[in-house]
Amino acid sequence: MSNVLAKLVPSIAVVLSNIQLATPLKAIMICRVHNELGSLNPVPWAFSFLGCFGMLLYGCLINDPFVMCSVTLGLPANYFAVSSALSILGKTGKGSNNETTWKLEYIIVGGMMVWI
Repeated sequence: MSNVLAKLVPSIAVVLSNIQLATPLKAIMICRVHNELGSLNPVPWAFSFLGCFGMLLYGCLINDPFVMCSVTLGLPANYFAVSSALSILGKTGKGSNNETTWKLEYIIVGGMMVWI
């Protein structure tokens, strides 16, 4: 019984984690259609991307497939969301000197340097 729970509970956690981390996809697809972010704040997507990146590295270091699989959808989904937000900001002319653009770039580059 405990052997089943040792595999079942982490598997459920992996599914729930991937669902949670993929939540920006719907919002960013709507933004891409309208070519405008509107009232959406893309900064949390950058932090979510960095969290997924860190958890993937951590899962590799401790050799835990459940930790690695828990961010397999969140990492590319949040990268797509951040890159789409930067693209939208650039297309609308708000990207060159926009404070949000600089925040996103500093968060991603600085956070990746910290993890590496």
